[in-house]
Amino acid sequence: MIKPFIVQTINLAVGQRYTILVKLKSDTSFVRMINGCNKMMGYITKQRWLYKEGAHLDLPKNPNDVSIEHLPGFTKAELYRVIEPTQEENKRLRTKADPVAVFEFDYAYYKDESTKQKYGTGMYKVNERTFSEYVKDPVRFGFNETYDIVINSLDHMRHPWHMHGHHFQIISLGNKGDGPFHKDVQEGKAWSRYQNDLRHLARTGKAPMVRDSINIAGNSYAVLRINTEMPGKWLLHCHVEWHMMKGLGIVFEVPTTTEDSTKQATTAVLSYPTKEPDLNTVVHTAALEQNKSKVIAVYILIMCAVDAIFYWLLM
Repeated sequence: MIKPFIVQTINLAVGQRYTILVKLKSDTSFVRMINGCNKMMGYITKQRWLYKEGAHLDLPKNPNDVSIEHLPGFTKAELYRVIEPTQEENKRLRTKADPVAVFEFDYAYYKDESTKQKYGTGMYKVNERTFSEYVKDPVRFGFNETYDIVINSLDHMRHPWHMHGHHFQIISLGNKGDGPFHKDVQEGKAWSRYQNDLRHLARTGKAPMVRDSINIAGNSYAVLRINTEMPGKWLLHCHVEWHMMKGLGIVFEVPTTTEDSTKQATTAVLSYPTKEPDLNTVVHTAALEQNKSKVIAVYILIMCAVDAIFYWLLM
């Protein structure tokens, strides 16, 4: 739970939830609500009007003339300093201990020849490994321990990250272009912002914002604190599902009890999984290249059709 706060425009990551209360003035005759969805090449917008009978509406000539980026209070940044837990939630969260370890995960898109030979296509990798590889051999945490997880974007795009099974506190969050954060590199924009965020938390005495989904800007970072109180294997992945299937995510495992935590938490390179293509079967023939081209062509046609359907529905 968070303390209520007033905004005119709010930005959500894929899968985020807010409960919003809209309070209208008694003399309000109409309300215009605008919803925008970010796309690779811009925004798709939808509008809804709520109005009293007989109200005069100043309708736009073109229903798609709205520029989302020009809405009042619009920002792509997370409001992690603005959104504050309730007093009761604050008391509970502030009791969490300092982290016993810090895990750093760097992700980027790889399209080098060795990656293409192994997977048949370019792939996202987190610490040089794909999501499917973490499914077989997850990162192992101890039970009921506190960890800081650093997610570093070496990619140019903003990605919505989602954690299963746990909520996390946002200790620090970079802006686009701040670069990756590594605790052993105590300089640069990322390090300065991290230190500034720590000073802010110490000065205000507030508990960090709690989430299970967050947007991480391109060429940036996030420092997330979790308490591993839920046993099992859990996903931490990009919430754009096809990005996850292209490798962008990890799996971490929490043992059932403290007694089961015989091994130290580790990010060591683990064995490759499962159902990877055998390099001996990757034969570079004209037929293979033709099949790949056909698959790409079909994919492009499908995506164009989906975009056309969405455009038709929104119009």
